[in-house]
Amino acid sequence: MRFLIISFFLFAGYISANGQIKHATLQAAGLTCAMCSNAIYQSLSSLPFVEEVAPDVANSSFQIKFKADKNIEPDRMRNAVEEAGFSVAALRFTITFNHYEFPNDKILNLNGLKLFVINSTDQVLDKDITFLFMDKGYLTEKMLKDYEKKLGISLRKNKKESDEGLYTVIINQK
Repeated sequence: MRFLIISFFLFAGYISANGQIKHATLQAAGLTCAMCSNAIYQSLSSLPFVEEVAPDVANSSFQIKFKADKNIEPDRMRNAVEEAGFSVAALRFTITFNHYEFPNDKILNLNGLKLFVINSTDQVLDKDITFLFMDKGYLTEKMLKDYEKKLGISLRKNKKESDEGLYTVIINQK
């Protein structure tokens, strides 16, 4: 019995320390009408880890909520948009943290989703934080160039097999 109680507290601490993905906001490029929006809506809704998709036609964006028991795969989200005939203009994940001390190596691991956070400071995350994906294919070409210039780094790296599931993100200042 004591083992079960200790295991429960260790597991509960692991979940709250790493944070919970609240939702994602995906902005698409190339939409011209409601039919375009519907094609992306259908494509995103078919993903096994997506619970709900709420389209915002005026802003060409989609708020996405995820199933609690599934691993989230941003590459599959991007591929779904591309298979519908469009591209991702921006992808943001909002994650709820509960007094999480930001790690020295700046990599957050959330159920297999690894986020390499650039241009940040050591801090305690204790609220909803929005991260903007910086990898090629998750931003428009113009945004990618602007961030590369602003940060003084190249974001157009080729991923190695060892980088599988690793995404470069920045804390979104909007």
